[in-house]
Amino acid sequence: MPSLSRRAALAAPAALVVAAMPAVAAVSPDAELLAACEELQASYRQLMALNAADDVPDEVGDAAIQRWHRAQERVSELPATTLAGIWAKAAALMAAIRHDVVAKIGGTVEEYADLHEWMAYRLAEDIVALAGGAA
Repeated sequence: MPSLSRRAALAAPAALVVAAMPAVAAVSPDAELLAACEELQASYRQLMALNAADDVPDEVGDAAIQRWHRAQERVSELPATTLAGIWAKAAALMAAIRHDVVAKIGGTVEEYADLHEWMAYRLAEDIVALAGGAA
């Protein structure tokens, strides 16, 4: 597959650039980690939606929690070797801390995190900011 040069990317319509992104991510040394982090973020969004919903069947909630735990384990197993990997892993850590505080206490990270959780959250927040993204 030919590589996408900066000049070609700037000249191409936005749709073509977006269409090329999965191929670019696939060749990243952190492709597996990036996919695992995206799965964790998707699982987080699912859990937050279920937390806000009424009358969620137990089997749906249980499956979502199992998915969440598998995603956390997978992200924890994979080392980050690129800036994109570090950013994604830091953003995943922020989601994990936010979920734990919401699920266990029902408040916000700022209000209810233990000191060690708050330090880890703020470190992850700093990494995300330095890496140029927003979690």
